[in-house]
This record gives sequence, structure tokens and C-alpha cells, in this order.
Amino acid sequence: MKRITAIISLILVIVMTACCFASCGETPKPADTNKTEQTKAPDTKPAETPTEAATDAPATEAPTEAATEAPTEAVTEAPKGEKLGDTSLEIVGADEDGMGGTIYIGTREQLYEFARYVNDDEELDTVTIKLTADIDLSPDVEGGKHWNPISGGYMIDCTFDGDGHVINGMWIDDEDLEEPDGYGYMVNGSGPIHGYGFFGAIRNDFTVQNVTFNNATINPTRKHAGCVIGTIDSASYITITNVTVNNLYLNGGVGAEGDTTGICFRAGGIVGAAIFGGTIEMSNCTVSGSKIIGFHNIAGLVGSANYGIVDITNCRVENTELHYSASYAKSYNDPQLSRYFADIFHEENSYWGFYHTDEDLANGNTYENVTSYDIRNDVTYMNEEGKTMSYYDLMGVDKFPVSGAIDVR
Repeated sequence: MKRITAIISLILVIVMTACCFASCGETPKPADTNKTEQTKAPDTKPAETPTEAATDAPATEAPTEAATEAPTEAVTEAPKGEKLGDTSLEIVGADEDGMGGTIYIGTREQLYEFARYVNDDEELDTVTIKLTADIDLSPDVEGGKHWNPISGGYMIDCTFDGDGHVINGMWIDDEDLEEPDGYGYMVNGSGPIHGYGFFGAIRNDFTVQNVTFNNATINPTRKHAGCVIGTIDSASYITITNVTVNNLYLNGGVGAEGDTTGICFRAGGIVGAAIFGGTIEMSNCTVSGSKIIGFHNIAGLVGSANYGIVDITNCRVENTELHYSASYAKSYNDPQLSRYFADIFHEENSYWGFYHTDEDLANGNTYENVTSYDIRNDVTYMNEEGKTMSYYDLMGVDKFPVSGAIDVR
């Protein structure tokens, strides 16, 4: 009996021990599992957050877009322009009505194309024409030819901006002019009024700026001539700023006694004539080393301004010769009379003889070594010699004494 009891006790001990081991072995498993999940959670989530931030943050995208888009727009700006007629030129930035915008010109061939386009009476409104390089118009270089002046009759409130560049060697002969039917030239009782210059005739408000003309030659046989603008044939507002003319040879002929055919009337280093009033505002311009020959109203800057306003400031004329042949006209044989048809800065046809050089000097204009030569009387004046009083005082009259002797148009 004791033996059976002992065996049963032993069995119970074994069972209890097994249960205890089983219980102790299962308990750690949930604990180990929880530890694994707790460890992975912090390791996984922080790792994912920086990755998303690096991909989605605006700080990364903005520089990429800016670096790509800005240069692309700058580079492609010029090609976005619309073709200018049948030329190779484009007009960039014009509005839907064709107004405004800029035409860029960088070669002699493009400048020829532009001149032809405008002279075909194509209208340009508030357009800027800008040079992007120096241009040689010399007829003796390969591909060169004589210059046909640009007729500005259909250029409305436009700007020609040289952007600091040089136009060299422009050459204009009378037989080279192609005369358009439009506003570029005008006919009146005394025959056609022409304009010899880079721009032949201007009718509307216009600006020329930041350009140098070197070594130009103009051989006019009719009126009017200037290196930059030949004729301003309306009451326009013309602005000319930072324009330089070096070594201009403007040969308007010398005439003969009583015969002024084939002679250029009204010639200037920059503008030939403004014949219907208006305003010329000229500043920071220079004419240097030039020779200007014509009948009457010969000046370093503006040959003649009829009934208009000439506002010239901070300009200079130097080492320049003004030759005039007005004494061949019977009314002006006296050298004291004809002397007043040449002026350092500008002539005013409506007020012949008024001495205005002091006023010009007060506006910051300067001159040096300017000679005036009376061709018929063979008299040379240095600077302002020979202008001791006004023409009216000289003649003892209060108005111009020779009615109809000179065509003021």
C-alpha cells in the first residue's frame, strides 16, 4: 500500500513539474514579441519621415524649377517674335494690335532689309529698332552698297536705339535715292522736298539715341541734308540724344553767279531741316572733324528750323568747316548779309540774322575750331567772327527785307 502511495506521489510531482515548466516557457514568448514590435516601431517611423520630407519639401523643388525656367525664358525671348513681313527680321514683344515691341538688327544685311521694309510704306507704331552690333555700310566692302535713306513717313512714335554701336561708311548719292510715293517725300510749289540722311524724311514723333556715325559721305543736289535726319516735314516732336557724328563729308555743291540749280539748301551735321515747326530736343550730341557744304542755312547741328522750337543742350561742335554759297544769290552778294546763313549750332529760318549763339552757350553747348567759308566772296570766318549784330540791326529794318527771295519750305 505504501508502495502504491509512493508511486502516485511521484507521478503527481512529475505532472506538476511539467506543468510548471510549461507555464514558465509560454510566459516569455508574449514578452519577447512585444519587445520586438516596440523596437521596430521607433526604428521604422523616423526612418520613413525624413525620406518623405526629402522628396516632398518645397525647398528641393523650388531651386530646380527656378534654375531650369529662368535661363530658358531669357534664351528663347528673341525667337518668340513674329516675322516682319517677308524679311528675316522679327519683332519681339508687340501687342495683339501690332504696336510696341523691338526689332533687333545686328548685320548690314538686316539693316538693308529693314530700310526696304519701311520704304515699302509698311507702318510701325511705337516700335524700338535696336542695334546689337557695329555695322559697316561702306559701299566698297564686300556686300556693301550706297545707302538709300529710310523714309520715316509711316514710323509713328518709334525709337532708333544704337545701344552704343557705330554705323560706319554710309554713302548717299542723289542717283541712289529711291523715292517712295508715301509720306517720305513731299511735293510743293518749288518742287520735291527730299531728305538726305540715314533717315531721309521724318513725319511723326521720333527718337534717335545712343549711336555714332563715322565717315559718312552725302552728295545731295536738292534739299535737305543731315547725317542722321535729312528732313523733318511736320510739326513733330523729335528727340536726339547721345548721337555722335565723326568725319562727315556733306557736299551740297557750290553753285554759280545767279544759278543755284543742283545745290543743297539747308544742311546740318545731324539734321538738315525742320520745315513745318515742331520741336527738336537735342542733348549730349557731338559733330567733329566734318565738312558741310551747301547754299544757305548751313550749321554744325541743325541746318534750319522753321517756326519751331530747337532745344539744344550739352552738345559740341569741333574741328568742323561750314561752306556756304548764298552770296551767289543777287540779294546776298554782300558778305555781311550772307554771313548769317552759317551757324555753329543751328539756323532758324523764321528769324534770319538773330544772334543766338550766346543762348546756345548758356545751355551748356560748346565749340572749338569751327570755320565758316563764304564761297563766292572767298572770306573765311573763325568761330563767330563777322556776327557783330543781328541781320535786322545790320539792315536797319524790323523784318526780313527781301520778300520771296528764299523759299522757306
